[in-house]
Amino acid sequence: MHGSVQPVLDLGKSGAALGVVLIEPMGLTKGEVIMSKENTYSGKLGDWQRLLAPIAANAADLPHLATSSAQLETLLAEGLVATKAQAVHVAAKQDLSKQVRGVITEGERLATLLRQAIKQHYGIRAEKLSEFGIQPFRGRKGKKDNPETPPPPTTTPPPPVELKAPADHPVTK
Repeated sequence: MHGSVQPVLDLGKSGAALGVVLIEPMGLTKGEVIMSKENTYSGKLGDWQRLLAPIAANAADLPHLATSSAQLETLLAEGLVATKAQAVHVAAKQDLSKQVRGVITEGERLATLLRQAIKQHYGIRAEKLSEFGIQPFRGRKGKKDNPETPPPPTTTPPPPVELKAPADHPVTK
């Protein structure tokens, strides 16, 4: 299932449904990392789709997550329906927005629970986490010790200058 293409509801910046787009579940190029930093509803729904795809592909390893992932799939379907209805029914937008907010809040809680359970199952350092869009812990980078750093240049202060007042100055008389 990792290489399969999935249909996704394409929502524009305004939240209006533009159509269905086909995406690769984890079609990342080298160097790209997907974290759960989505702020828009459509972004969160896409994040859930990317999380659920590898969970389904690894269902044999993660049987204890079946119930939670099924709940998230249900919430994902509800969210897609609600966001599509939100785009179509402008008059009922406020009520649907409230419903979407509730779905998103509950879904974020479940997505966080699933990510934590995956980390617990595989360990925080396992590279397998990247398959789920989770950054593995790779340790902190140490300080760069550069023993050949030249000492700061020492500067000698200039010699003191003696100021002489002119002969016709009232202080010198």
